[in-house]
Amino acid sequence: MKRKSFIYIALKLFKISFSAAPIHYSIYIIFVILNGLSSAFLTLALQMFFDEIELGIKGKSITADIITMLILVGMVIVGSHIINGIDNFLSEALGEKVKRKYTEKIIEKSAQLDPILFESHEFLDTMNKAHSGMLNAYYFLGVSMVIFIYYLPYIIFMSIYLFNLNPMLALILLLAFIPTMLSQIIRTGIFSKMEDKVAPIRRTYWHYTDAICGISYFKETRLLGIYGFLKGKLVGTILRLQDATWDTQKKSRQLEAITKTLTLLGYGGVLILLVYAVLKQDISIGAFAAVFASIGTMFDTMNEAICIHINNASHSLGSVRNFVDFIEYPVIERPEYQISRNAGIVVENITFQYPGSSYKALDSVNFKISPGETIAIVGENGSGKTTLGRILVGLFDPTEGQVLLGGKNIADVNRDAAFEGVSAVFQKYQKYQMTLRDNVHISNTTFDTDENNIKDALSKSGLNITDQSFTDGLHTMLSREFDGVELSGGQWQRVAIARGYYRSHEIILLDEPTAAVDPIEESNIYRQFAELSKNKTAILITHRLGSTKLADRILVLSQGKLVESGTHEELMNQNKVYAQMYIAQSQWYE
Repeated sequence: MKRKSFIYIALKLFKISFSAAPIHYSIYIIFVILNGLSSAFLTLALQMFFDEIELGIKGKSITADIITMLILVGMVIVGSHIINGIDNFLSEALGEKVKRKYTEKIIEKSAQLDPILFESHEFLDTMNKAHSGMLNAYYFLGVSMVIFIYYLPYIIFMSIYLFNLNPMLALILLLAFIPTMLSQIIRTGIFSKMEDKVAPIRRTYWHYTDAICGISYFKETRLLGIYGFLKGKLVGTILRLQDATWDTQKKSRQLEAITKTLTLLGYGGVLILLVYAVLKQDISIGAFAAVFASIGTMFDTMNEAICIHINNASHSLGSVRNFVDFIEYPVIERPEYQISRNAGIVVENITFQYPGSSYKALDSVNFKISPGETIAIVGENGSGKTTLGRILVGLFDPTEGQVLLGGKNIADVNRDAAFEGVSAVFQKYQKYQMTLRDNVHISNTTFDTDENNIKDALSKSGLNITDQSFTDGLHTMLSREFDGVELSGGQWQRVAIARGYYRSHEIILLDEPTAAVDPIEESNIYRQFAELSKNKTAILITHRLGSTKLADRILVLSQGKLVESGTHEELMNQNKVYAQMYIAQSQWYE
């Protein structure tokens, strides 16, 4: 991806931010401009005031013009403070709206991307950098805006003003800050490289922090006594982060020391020229007094603009660039075909490799699933069962070959269209910290909540909501962190299964969703599932074979290859892989 420039990133962020609150943002821009102009105009007003005082001293009287100019200076000062206060208020209020918009952009892009990307550690690093950049984006844009519509007008105004007084004054002022500007460009590259380096380290840091402090880890980490071990890992990661940032900071500070020295020389040059010009009567005493009174403010303003704001912007540019890169991450455009799911599923010679892996998780697999057929996919751990299931429902595209759903290649179909009418329950199901009602309803949010249908789905999953665990029935909060209850592993599993049932579907995938229950209870769940799945296409993935007899057909995978296919009786008679697995597990079901 082509590296984006400072200007491009600033304009991109401005477009997003402006869309968050167009009127609010427009008013904010007006006040920022007024704030910069009022600061610049104060110097001119002071010169006019001091010139009138000089004339008054010569005439030994206080004229109406002096009083008028005094009132003008006072109005500029008061007005400047009022405008600055309104500017700050608008900025703070606007910040929350813009940050919310940035978060929406991250979520929208994440939803558009192919799920296979989340299997790549490089992409996970990209996401980590994007989230870090999102936190810096509003500040970066604010600094960019202030530079261009506050500091730049101020500096241009003062440069023209000083040039009219004495060209050398403006020249020295600008030359003093050119090295500083160049150093910021160099520092931008330094900090961008640092961000690329620390992103994977930072992701590791977050993982160890979660392992030590996260509620999902504390039982095991405390029981096994591995807190000290994890702490050591965390400290090691922190030291790696510190080493990576120290080298960058050292180079940055060396540049800053050189440029600040040049800036101080420029400051001294302006003072000398100013005294020289007034002694030669090239400028009036009023101009001398106004510039002398304002020169500290001018240098502070320019130093603040370049050495602080541009410095901080250059520091964060690398991470902000990652945020913009992520929200512009290319999305594969797929047409929105209407798929007929009554035509079944055809798997044609599919092969699949995970990103960065040389190992084939699936190798030249072929088979067909008829509409309404119940298929069981079995095999040892690592045989490719879960990968095949994800490909069948359109989560992953095969590396080679194709999967035809209703006669359409799933890889060529818009994801929303591919997922329509498909439901799934995975082994690694999610425990949403919401009410029981919402935990089920989220699988079918396109329809109004029907509590009777939710209860029906829960009943089909075997979950008893009259149990004392559910103190508020469907409205019970399923999280102790939010003053609710914590369910057992088996209860959570049934909630996940109910979620799968509640979704309107013609195809349903169960990927070992009963791992938390014993084999006998597993058989009961699958038997009930078989009854509920009549006239619908069902795909069961399991390495426990007690329920495979319920399937119309069984596919046996071994090391990514389809090695057997048939009914339970046919495979038992062949006495190969399936028969050996079933006999080895039969004691569980006696």
